[in-house]
Amino acid sequence: MESIFLSHHFDNEIAPVVESFKRLIESHDLEVIDGRRLEGQLVIDEVKRRIEEADAVIVFLSKREAGKTNEWVSHERSAAQTLGKPLLAVIEQGLTNAAPFVGFESLQYDPAKLADTLL
Repeated sequence: MESIFLSHHFDNEIAPVVESFKRLIESHDLEVIDGRRLEGQLVIDEVKRRIEEADAVIVFLSKREAGKTNEWVSHERSAAQTLGKPLLAVIEQGLTNAAPFVGFESLQYDPAKLADTLL
């Protein structure tokens, strides 16, 4: 089964966005992989292994403190790029530090109008 690694931070604000994409991906019989439940493995090694095994990567960039996204998401993007994985950046409107993602396929989303992005 083909799989997609979802790169995102884990908090309540991004959860509905990620869950919506997860359901959409799974509806196409694709496996969703992320960095949850590492089962005691070293975070960097296990997340990199999961990205290596995935067929593509979707990176979710959402506003957090001072409108900036999580550093882990940037590291996961770098790993995907180094491994030559197809990458889609899903970027919250108004994000101030999305420059490292310029040049990648991307979608902008407004959390209040998520259906517009999914359709």
